[in-house]
Amino acid sequence: MRDIATAPFWKDFDAVSLAAKVDVVGGVYDTPFTPDAQLMAFPTVGFQDAKQIASAAVSRATYYLASGKPADAERVLRTIISFGFTFIDQGVTAVDALVGRMVVDIGRDGLHQLYLQTGRGDLAVRLEPVVRPKSSVRARQTPFDVVSARAAALPLIGDPAVPRSLRMETLEMLSYGGSCGSVGAMLTGPSDELRRAVASARASMARYPSEQAFFDLVERTMENGPRVERDADIVGRVASGTASMLSAITGNPRIATCTRLASKIRTTE
Repeated sequence: MRDIATAPFWKDFDAVSLAAKVDVVGGVYDTPFTPDAQLMAFPTVGFQDAKQIASAAVSRATYYLASGKPADAERVLRTIISFGFTFIDQGVTAVDALVGRMVVDIGRDGLHQLYLQTGRGDLAVRLEPVVRPKSSVRARQTPFDVVSARAAALPLIGDPAVPRSLRMETLEMLSYGGSCGSVGAMLTGPSDELRRAVASARASMARYPSEQAFFDLVERTMENGPRVERDADIVGRVASGTASMLSAITGNPRIATCTRLASKIRTTE
């Protein structure tokens, strides 16, 4: 446990966890993105790796507590929570937010146990895990309304109360809908409202060159449609080939890309 607690790795861990701002995009991806890059192919943070790091940090805190240093143990556990919020507040995908929540829970549970072990029950009560009852009621299935979904998602982009990771994920989803969400979007492109929302989000959220590159990719996807590999089945190939000809004739790349996306969705259902 001493070897775990004193490993050089924790210097970098603490630096990331306690930083006011973290360039997640620049740290994970090579930017600027190449012309064939696509948001749908972005790799995601591994749950298992993040969980192992957080669990090792709990062992680090346990070592300090066993060594008679409860203040150091508390500091480490608080740092785990900060590490989780780094994913939530600085990430770019919903998976980042989920991983962050898992890490926060590990740190919170550890801090809860520390307060119990050190006789600080008043603080432990504040960190008791929230019990969420399981619901046996199934949600009523209703037809998916793209227009309503887009209208509900647009305000999230500019809402500072929403974690950055979820705002960025919403941007990605809207970029698909802006190009392929409807026949109108496919033919005429994203609406002026969506373009203004993305421009406003860029002005308020893009802090680093890497994040500017991320917004460039969002806008490219929104204007051209997501890049999708050609289909293997004959129906998909015929549809994609026809759409590619129409795209070439009209100069509208969305006809081809949206057709391939629709074909992919059809073959995976």
